[in-house]
Amino acid sequence: MEDQEVRFNENHNAFKNKIETIEKVENGDNIFVNNSNLSVGTKIKRAAMTKHLNYTNLNASDIALVNCGLNSILDLTSGSLTNQKFLFTKEEWTQIKNLFPHIAINDSSPRLNRIYRIFKDTNDMSECYWNAKDCQRYASSPKERLGYELIALTLDKMIKHPTIFTLSKPTPSEADIMIKVWADLFEVLFCNTGLYIRWGEKGLITQDDGRTIFKLDAKLVQLFDDEEYPVSCLEFAPYSGPKKIKSDRNKLLVEAKAIYNEVRGLQLSEENKSGLKIVNIQIMGLEAHVASLTLAADNLYVAKTIDSFMIPSTTSQLKEKSESLITQLHQYKVEKNKNHKSIIILAVYFKYC
Repeated sequence: MEDQEVRFNENHNAFKNKIETIEKVENGDNIFVNNSNLSVGTKIKRAAMTKHLNYTNLNASDIALVNCGLNSILDLTSGSLTNQKFLFTKEEWTQIKNLFPHIAINDSSPRLNRIYRIFKDTNDMSECYWNAKDCQRYASSPKERLGYELIALTLDKMIKHPTIFTLSKPTPSEADIMIKVWADLFEVLFCNTGLYIRWGEKGLITQDDGRTIFKLDAKLVQLFDDEEYPVSCLEFAPYSGPKKIKSDRNKLLVEAKAIYNEVRGLQLSEENKSGLKIVNIQIMGLEAHVASLTLAADNLYVAKTIDSFMIPSTTSQLKEKSESLITQLHQYKVEKNKNHKSIIILAVYFKYC
C-alpha cells in the first residue's frame, strides 16, 4: 500500500512538472488576437503538448489536434477537423480567420463550347464518350483538348466501372478508387508538365537525415539531376467516414509542412519564398478535398481549403457539372505548376552557381 502511494506521488509530481514545462513553451509566431497574452501558435502548441501526455487514449480529433499543434500548423480547412477552434473564443476564431482569408484563384481553365455536342442523349453513355473524343480531336487549343479528354476519360470510367459510380456491390477498395477512377485523370492532367506522379506507398524522405517520415498513397515529384523534389502528396480512401477523413487530413497537413520546409530550405529567392505554398489533395471515393499550406508567420503554418468537389456519378450530372469539374481539376494543376516553377528556378540556380 505504501509503495503504491509512493508511486502515485511520483507519477503525480512528474505529471505536474510536465505541465509546468508546457506552460513555459512559446511558439514565437507573434500572432495575437483579442489582446490575448498568448500567441495563436503558442495556444495550439501548448494544447497539443498537453493532449500528447495521454496520447494512447485520444480520439481521432484529438490526435489530429496533437499532430498539427506539435508542428505549429493552424488548421483553417473546411470543417477544421483538428477542433482547434475550441481553443479560442468565438470572437478570437473569427479574428483568426479574418487574418488569413481565403483567396480566390484566377480561373484559367479551358472554355468548352462544344459540351452540348457531347451530351445529346444522356441515356447513351457510349455515344457521349465517342462524342467527347470527337470534340477532343477537333479542339482548337491544348487547354480545350485537355478538357474534352478529361470528360471522355470520366465517361470511360463510368462505362468500365459502373459499380463504383452507383455505390453498388462489390464495395470498392482504396486501390479500386485510386486505380480505376483517379489515377488516369491525374496522369492526363499532369502530362507534359515536368511533374511526375509516383503511385503506391511512396515514402516522403527528409534530406537532413534521410529518414522516411511518411508512407504516401501517391506524390508528385520534380526530377532534376536524378534527384526527386516532392511538390505534392495525395491520400486515397474508398469512403468519407469521419475517422478516415481526420486521419488522412491531418497526415496531409503535416506532409505539406515537411515538403514546404524541404523546398524553402533550398535557397529560393525571396520572391519565390513569399509565394510558396504546398497543395495536397485528399480523395474519398468520388470526392476530393484540396488544401494548401504556407508559412504565415515565424514558426506558424496555416492550412486552408482551396476547394472541394465530386466526380459526377451519372451522365446527366456530368453534363450539368462538366465545366465546373474541369475548372476544379485545372485549379489543382495551376497551383502545382506555380510551385513547379519555383523548383525549376532553384534547380537552375544550383546548376550554374
